[in-house]
Amino acid sequence: MVHDVAVEDVLAAEAAIVAVTPSPVVAATQSPEGNRGRLSLITVLSVLELDSKAEVVLSTTTANFGKSPRLHIIDTHFWSGRAISGFPALHKNFYAVPKQQGTLPQGIKWGLVYADGDETTARKWVAAFDTTAGKAYAEAGPIGPVDWNVVEVKLDASESKSIYTDPIMGGITTAEINGLTAKAIFSG
Repeated sequence: MVHDVAVEDVLAAEAAIVAVTPSPVVAATQSPEGNRGRLSLITVLSVLELDSKAEVVLSTTTANFGKSPRLHIIDTHFWSGRAISGFPALHKNFYAVPKQQGTLPQGIKWGLVYADGDETTARKWVAAFDTTAGKAYAEAGPIGPVDWNVVEVKLDASESKSIYTDPIMGGITTAEINGLTAKAIFSG
C-alpha cells in the first residue's frame, strides 16, 4: 500500500500512522523543517502488549528525507525478538512501517543498517534499540561491515539517547527511546 502524503509535523503523524496501519506502508513526506536537502531516517517504535501470548509488537517508522534518491536495508540483527514484516527500500521523501515482535520479559533488542549505495563512497546509518532496558544507540559512517558484538556492548552502555557525529562523512545520528517509543534520526 502506498500513500502520497505531505506531512507538516512528522512526529505527530507517526502516532496516527502506527495506529491505523496493519501492514508496512510506504508514503511520501516532507521533513518537519521543510529541508529536503538533508537525509533524515526516522524510526519510531510503538509497542503493544498482547495479553494472551505476553508478547510485544513494535512498528518501526523509517523515512528518507535527504539527498539520496534511495536508501536500502543492508542488515538487521536481533538479540531478542524477530521481524514480522520486511524492510523496504526508502525512496527520497518516502517512509515505511515494518514491524518486529518479541516475548516478555526479554522484549525486543535489535539493530538495523540502511545505506545509500554499495560503492566505497556510500554511507551507512546504524540504529539499535533495547526496549526492556530503555536504551538506544546510533552511529553513521562509510559503508562496511557492522560488528554486532561491538554494537551490543555500546548499546548496553548507552543511555536513553545517543547522538553520533560521523567525522568522516559528516552525518549526525540521534537515537532515542522514551518509554515505549523510540526514534532514530539520521541526517547529513
